[in-house]
Amino acid sequence: TAMVDVKVLPLPTVSITGDASVCLNSLAKLYAKGNANVYYWSNGSISDSINPLITAKTKFVVQGVDLYGCKGRDSFMVGTIAPPSLSYT
Repeated sequence: TAMVDVKVLPLPTVSITGDASVCLNSLAKLYAKGNANVYYWSNGSISDSINPLITAKTKFVVQGVDLYGCKGRDSFMVGTIAPPSLSYT
């Protein structure tokens, strides 16, 4: 019988950092960090960073893929800050 060594590769580490809350209808800055080679975002972007327009509380997911096709993922919630109320006297 032949023997074959199989190397089990770890999944890439992936994390999202950035703005946890922004003013309504503003751009958030989100960054994918880790040891993946390519990052695929839930909004369709393929990049290590995105600047999405936030119109409501939104969950973003990023999937990082390494050279071997192994995948890691993370998610991040961006909330909104209510605009200040103004009153005139």
